[in-house]
Amino acid sequence: MQQANRVKSHLYHVKSFLQRFALILLVILAFGLMLLGKADNVIVSVGQKVLTVVMVPVLEVLSVPVNAVKSYAGDVQELAALKEYNQKLIAQNQEMLEYKKQAKLLKSENEKLAKLLNYKKPPKAKSVSARVVADPGGAFAQSILVLAGREDGVSKGDVVMAKDGLAGRIAYAGEKASQVLLISDVNSRIPVFIEPHGYRAVLIGDNTPKPQITALPEKAEVAVGDKVVTSGDAGVFPAEIEIGVIESKKDGIIKVKPLVNRDRLDIVNIIDFGLKGILENIKCE
Repeated sequence: MQQANRVKSHLYHVKSFLQRFALILLVILAFGLMLLGKADNVIVSVGQKVLTVVMVPVLEVLSVPVNAVKSYAGDVQELAALKEYNQKLIAQNQEMLEYKKQAKLLKSENEKLAKLLNYKKPPKAKSVSARVVADPGGAFAQSILVLAGREDGVSKGDVVMAKDGLAGRIAYAGEKASQVLLISDVNSRIPVFIEPHGYRAVLIGDNTPKPQITALPEKAEVAVGDKVVTSGDAGVFPAEIEIGVIESKKDGIIKVKPLVNRDRLDIVNIIDFGLKGILENIKCE
């Protein structure tokens, strides 16, 4: 009985001690846990540094074969692309050789036909550029004056071109300046083709901005938008010089819209094709 009382008394003192120092113990325990967490962070950080120092060289060694495989794969792909490109070049080269062969055959055939027909090549064209300076009017209602004359190699009958097409021809060549008869002048007569049908006709000026088509075959069918080019007949103009397009058909009158706008003529090209034709016997004063 006494023994039980002593144990009970001892437990009472322990309980009293724990109650007194419980708060202090809790504070010490919390502080200890904080130190332990801090120690864990330091350990983890040190471990990461050690792992980085150790693993980087290992990863570098392991990456060498991987990079080599990647480089080899890239070389293989590039080699395949180059092989495909080389095959295309070979095919194109073969095609060009075939064209060259055909061109040589056609050239040889053309030379034989030219000799057979006693064909005479046209003279090499000579040209000079000149600035438009005035519209003198007078006898030529549709004419312009350009700063180029006989001293520049210009002569009567030379073809006058603008950047868009045919403008006219030289009607009179002075020493330093020349007069150009425009395609819209009433005195202008130009043998033409009407494409795509190839009808022959004559383009005549009527002193308006849009000359007319005449001398068309009776059953010829032309349409608005058909192209008008020189035919080369009569030796006045060379063939296939663009003039304009058919703009209207009304009451049997076919009007052509020229490619060259007279109001915008600034610089013209005067060309001697060596085709004087019927102009040698025509006086224009």
